[in-house]
Amino acid sequence: EQTRRDVFRVTVRALRKDDDATVLIIIEDVTQTRLADEARNGFVAQATHELRTPLTNIRLLVEEAIEGGAAETPMLAKSLNIINQEARRLDRVVTDMLSVSEIEAATLTLHLDDTPLAKMFEDLETDYRVQAEEKGICLQFNLPAKIEAIRADREKLALLLHNVLGNAIKYTQRGGEVEFAAEQDEAGLRVRIKDNGPGIAPEDHERVFQKFFRTDDARVGETKGSGLGLALAREIARRHGGEIELDSEVGRGSTFTVRVPGGGVGPMNQAA
Repeated sequence: EQTRRDVFRVTVRALRKDDDATVLIIIEDVTQTRLADEARNGFVAQATHELRTPLTNIRLLVEEAIEGGAAETPMLAKSLNIINQEARRLDRVVTDMLSVSEIEAATLTLHLDDTPLAKMFEDLETDYRVQAEEKGICLQFNLPAKIEAIRADREKLALLLHNVLGNAIKYTQRGGEVEFAAEQDEAGLRVRIKDNGPGIAPEDHERVFQKFFRTDDARVGETKGSGLGLALAREIARRHGGEIELDSEVGRGSTFTVRVPGGGVGPMNQAA
């Protein structure tokens, strides 16, 4: 025998007229909406898991080919590197989709581990250097000589930084500048990602962290985006006990500051 669980939304409002007080209670049956959301989240989770396996295999095979010296000519080496970068980009899109579905289903969990920040920052620079050069953007990484690993969810923290840095490069015009700077102290990790792109109006400062929101300039422009990256980044930061702050003016660029608390777990030399 199958048991059905109905879901209701209850809204209570106090209505007052002169000396009379009335309470309005609205009860809505949202069972079908909830079932549809659960079905969608289940489909997205299944689809992303199915996509991840072939993407992982593609990346491993290409990396083995590069490391094994299969690229006999500069053109072939360039092609293999492009394939590798695009596979990594698709893998991040898949991770975005899966994480959003986990947030909506209230199943997003962090797997905390000793996370080497030096390697994470090195991978970030590698992933976005070519993209920045193709757009004529000056990408600068300003990092301390030494930085400690921290206790964090390695995959989720990398996804957070990828989303914020990727957004900065995506919306910065050709010839612009993007800076990635990191600092670490007793309070934890602080990353500042600054660009000289179009900027964001004050009334949109909070809205850019809402799912599927895109500014008017982003919607009418040629830059494509899902509107999920910053919403997911803020959720990941908050799950770590941190936050993302935005400082921006229209025409003067944007600065996103990511704060993740927690002391280091051991010294690690920063890769050059």
